[in-house]
Order: sequence, then structure tokens, then C-alpha cells
Amino acid sequence: AGDIGAGHSVTAIFEVTPVGSDAILTDALRYSQSEAVSPSEELGFLKLRYKRSGEDTSTLIETPILPSDMHLQGEAAFAAAIAGFGSLLRGVDYTGDWTYADAIALANANRGDDPYGYRTEAVTLMRVAETLDR
Repeated sequence: AGDIGAGHSVTAIFEVTPVGSDAILTDALRYSQSEAVSPSEELGFLKLRYKRSGEDTSTLIETPILPSDMHLQGEAAFAAAIAGFGSLLRGVDYTGDWTYADAIALANANRGDDPYGYRTEAVTLMRVAETLDR
């Protein structure tokens, strides 16, 4: 949690931990073993608080994240490609069938403005890692 001032923006990337994984660091909540919500119905549940300028109390927004909501593009999609690449480098078990080729394709499709070539360099590093992983 943290405060973000008016006129600022932030990108948050969360690592989703499968039920039963040794990597879970929080108490069981909405998707605990006894919960009736099926993972196929919801990918996650977003809780976000915001406070309007000059107000003392925050407002809570709660909404499920549904499979139909998953249409990444632009900055978020490029960030997801980098996060997925990082997971591949770490060799985590829960990336499913995600591959270096998937990370490269997602990054290339959403590279956007790259005035200093950093995003192009990131894709180059993905290609090198893919070659070394064979």
C-alpha cells in the first residue's frame, strides 16, 4: 500500500500465487479452499482505495477481474512481457506454457515509443536468454 499524489501515475505488477503454492506469503482470503468462487469465473479480485484532493476519507472500489477483462495493450502489455521474462529467468514452475517467444512477441507488439532504445535492448536480451536456455 502507498499514497500516490494527484497528477501522478503508477504501474503495479503483482505476482499471482496459485492455491497451495509454497510461495504464498499472505493469509487465505477470497480464494481459499472453502470459498465458492471458481478460478475459471474470476482471475482475481481488485480492492483499490482513492481519496479526492482535499478529502479526509478514502473511497473503496472492489471488483472481480474476469477472464473477459484480459486484453493487455501498450505500457501494461510491455510490463507484462518483462515480468514474464523475469519469471522465465528465475525458472518458476507456474509460468505454464509461457515461453521466451511469447515474451518477445508481446514486448515487440507493445514496444511503443523507444527514443533511447531501452525496450529494443530488452527484447535483444530476451532473445539472448532464449538462445542460452536451449
